[in-house]
Amino acid sequence: MNIKNKLSSLMYAPLALALLAACSSDDVLENNQPTTQGQTLTINATTGSEDGTRTIYGLETGGKYEVITSKWDKANDKVIVFGNSNAANKAEFNVSALSSDELSATLTGTLPTKLEHGKMVNAYIANGDVITVNNDNQIEVDYSDQDGTWQGAVKKSVLYGSATYNAADGDNIPNLKFAYKTAFFKLTLTFPEVTTNTTASLCITGEKLASKSRINTVYNKGGGTNKVVDAGSINIPSVTINDKGEAVVYFALYPQKIKNTQISAELADGSIYTFEVIPASKEVQINNGFFYQFGRTGTKIGNKNELPTVFKGAGTEKSPYEIATIFDLMKLQKDVADGNNYNGKCFRMTSDITINGEWKAIGDYLKMFRGKFDGARHSILGTMKFSSLADNGMAGLFGCVGPNGVIKNLTNKANVTVENSANQSSFVGGIVGRIRKNVTILNCANIGNITANAGTVGGVVGEAYIDTYNSELETRIEACYNTGDITNTSTFDATTYVGGVIAHPALKSKAKDTPPVDHFVIIGCYNKDNTIVAAEKTKSCGGGVVGSTNGTQTSANNDFFLIKACWNSSQSIEAKNVGLIASSASKSGFVMDNCWVKGKKFTNGGEYAEFIECYNNTNSTLAERIDAMNTAWGSTEYMFDTKGNIVNK
Repeated sequence: MNIKNKLSSLMYAPLALALLAACSSDDVLENNQPTTQGQTLTINATTGSEDGTRTIYGLETGGKYEVITSKWDKANDKVIVFGNSNAANKAEFNVSALSSDELSATLTGTLPTKLEHGKMVNAYIANGDVITVNNDNQIEVDYSDQDGTWQGAVKKSVLYGSATYNAADGDNIPNLKFAYKTAFFKLTLTFPEVTTNTTASLCITGEKLASKSRINTVYNKGGGTNKVVDAGSINIPSVTINDKGEAVVYFALYPQKIKNTQISAELADGSIYTFEVIPASKEVQINNGFFYQFGRTGTKIGNKNELPTVFKGAGTEKSPYEIATIFDLMKLQKDVADGNNYNGKCFRMTSDITINGEWKAIGDYLKMFRGKFDGARHSILGTMKFSSLADNGMAGLFGCVGPNGVIKNLTNKANVTVENSANQSSFVGGIVGRIRKNVTILNCANIGNITANAGTVGGVVGEAYIDTYNSELETRIEACYNTGDITNTSTFDATTYVGGVIAHPALKSKAKDTPPVDHFVIIGCYNKDNTIVAAEKTKSCGGGVVGSTNGTQTSANNDFFLIKACWNSSQSIEAKNVGLIASSASKSGFVMDNCWVKGKKFTNGGEYAEFIECYNNTNSTLAERIDAMNTAWGSTEYMFDTKGNIVNK
């Protein structure tokens, strides 16, 4: 076969570019059996080129093409077809005939409803790790976990096709053109100083490096991008390094402009290497259907088994302890576990830090972090994985922050996953799993996806647990936001919680008719462009800003729990009790002041809240409510801009 595309260069090393194709993506197939009431079709699948739907993957080695072909598999290939621009008019089609070279195919199947003239017919190949979501209106690809092989990368590719139906063609679609929504990479990584065979886990991060994407199946003619998660990472848990210090890795990627792309590699002996793939100063356009090949040499930055013995700095406001590397962060983690809560001591991040895989949160319920941690507008990158949480277990960058603790100016871009929890008493947040009384979380954000089997799962904070009343103290979450998808996968036979900013303020009273807490304030916060899901649907609570609250008070006239100047525009919230700002499953009181939401009001959500003014004002836009929220907020340091983003005054 002839490859017509000439090779060009990308980034700052020669890269091979060629049109690519393969056994493409997969759907979690549902039971969509053809019916005789619909229309049986014959589809000629093409790409508008002589190679048909399956073109050649090409890469250059020593100036020569290495050719990898991927042919149609008549026995196993399935295609999901949508008719009339309607996701519900869906059927599985089979390969009924092949061209002699097996690079083109004829597809046959029966749609439930007959096609209409001028309407779209859309399709994608369903053989990999791609699923349909949102009632089949979107195709979702999760790039975050890959195995580093060619075959594994191919399973992430999306081959999507569309055509306009012409009634004159009867039961035939003569030219359904497919196009790729995926790019591929082959990296040869060199590890200096490695002289024996070993393995490494890789974590690839970067700006606009998508860990998840969704494209429309039929909306707006289909195929257009609906959502891209530009946080998280691409993780390859085990690659083989030979005795020459080389490893070859394949992965799939959503195509867009990316920069500041890095690889963190942890070897079996604890050594950590970093690779610069694309520098922060260079932005590179990654294109659909292209295959990129290049090599990089890494730099060893240390070993996680050899942590520093002291921090740089004095731990004061003028000279805070410096957190510059993953090793500094691990030292803080170890020190708190050993009983040093750093009460009153100051820390400051001096760079972004990548966490690659299994992580133990800083602090727990018995040994809390009580210092002041300034992220200095840096980010946590990569992936934080927690294999299991024990009773009262906590997950996040920090596990538990106790009295006087402050976390500020920090963004979590890492995906957080908790595979298993012992019971409902488990708490997960992107920044911190649980906070106690008199804690401040200020100007923090979570934009990574959080998926956890736990009782309580929040974007920024999992739970605030406060059981001693002191009217002079205040626990405060201010100028924080979440855009990551939050999913609580647990099905405990107990109430579970999920929320955009915080999942569960647990406000406990030790005495009857006594206000249960010091002042608890959530102010100037928002949640947007995400999904919030509780798998348990009989007792769960989900909210856009606050998942749910509890407590003994029966009136919303007390001001010790205040939700003020907050907004939410989440894509969807799924739980038993739902509130667009906050939900409540019991007579829990809270005051809501000058908040704004997009979407319908859920009648069983937050029914005991005192809805103030614009909570469900569907006649106003976010831009129209900005001034009122800023006035109500009254911050001397922060404000919402015209689009609702949090900025400095």
